[in-house]
Amino acid sequence: MIKLYFFYRILQNEIVSNDQAIRNFAKSLESALAAGATDAPAAAARAQAAAAAALAAALRRYTSLNHLAQAARAVLANHHQIQQMLSDLNRVDFRVVREQAAWACSCGSAATAHRLEADFKATLGRGASLEQWAAWLETCVRDALAAHERRADYTARARRLLLDWSFYSSLVIRELTLRSAASFGSFHLIRLLYDEYVSYLIERRVAAHNRAPPISVMQRPKEDEEELTEEGGAGREEVDDEEHEWEWGDDSDDDDDSGDIKKPKLSD
Repeated sequence: MIKLYFFYRILQNEIVSNDQAIRNFAKSLESALAAGATDAPAAAARAQAAAAAALAAALRRYTSLNHLAQAARAVLANHHQIQQMLSDLNRVDFRVVREQAAWACSCGSAATAHRLEADFKATLGRGASLEQWAAWLETCVRDALAAHERRADYTARARRLLLDWSFYSSLVIRELTLRSAASFGSFHLIRLLYDEYVSYLIERRVAAHNRAPPISVMQRPKEDEEELTEEGGAGREEVDDEEHEWEWGDDSDDDDDSGDIKKPKLSD
């Protein structure tokens, strides 16, 4: 079986020689096990399928994280590129970013957001290595979840942290885009890596909190899968009910009307 040692060496400065083989293995894992379980008891087949799906998803996430880390290392080692990124970042109006994020995110006080921005600029300015960035991100995640240790809402807060982080970073990327930042490509790559790594850190912390294997944290429950794939009957009615709850007024009614108008054209 393919060794998964790189799970614990994601940020090491080495190329995993069997990286593509692992990706191919992940792609074929579920179908291969399903084909071999045709004569197995139904309960065993379902359990095997769930385990295979969880492993394949983890393989995809970790190989992607490893790939991003190796690509970002070259950017972070380029002094000229770092100076351009810092110059572009200093042109961003973080006051606007904080104001918009304050409404949608539970980011705490404005002082906390300001401190994170200052820390990010300082870390970027001193030319931190990939390992130093990883340590900074781990500190951010640990501090954000520290108040919820050993509390029932730990997993919920961890999920919210992941959403808040993604939303806040998307606002910064938007500002860089609007200003046609010369280093936009580098920031986009760094953002992808940091989002993935924060997700990785949160996954492991939630697993430790729940005393469960990390591979199981982001796996969708089987009951949810069945509800999503069920066709007709009560399942369809439940989906319809949920959709009605998200109608926001006249705009959605207009969208529904326009959809009804387009349908006859498509059938022609």
